[in-house]
Amino acid sequence: MIFLIIYLSFLLILTFSKYFFVSRREVESLSIPRSSKWRKIRNFHLNSNPFCAICGSTDNLSVHHIKSFSENPELELAPDNLITLCENKNLNCHFVFGHHMRWTNLNDDLLKNIGKIILFVKGRKS
Repeated sequence: MIFLIIYLSFLLILTFSKYFFVSRREVESLSIPRSSKWRKIRNFHLNSNPFCAICGSTDNLSVHHIKSFSENPELELAPDNLITLCENKNLNCHFVFGHHMRWTNLNDDLLKNIGKIILFVKGRKS
């Protein structure tokens, strides 16, 4: 009986997991197409800000939109709407703090809370 319950639970999780776990690639495939200027703006931003704004890492950097691109496509290329965050394996600041651990989530309070986040991450490293 217990085996049957475990098996059915497993099947249920497999069936509905696609609704709970969304990959970044899936989100990007559903999003608004990027401007032809995005790559140039992104590279310029990374050259000007070559470290993660939260942990200071210089590896696996990504440019995050402070006000989400999906809800504010007109701000896609605005320099003051961009922040550099890392996507490292040990602490993926882009995923954890920029998207609250789900690529479809938005964090409109990132800049407002960045000081607290930095203190949290520095305390974690010590």
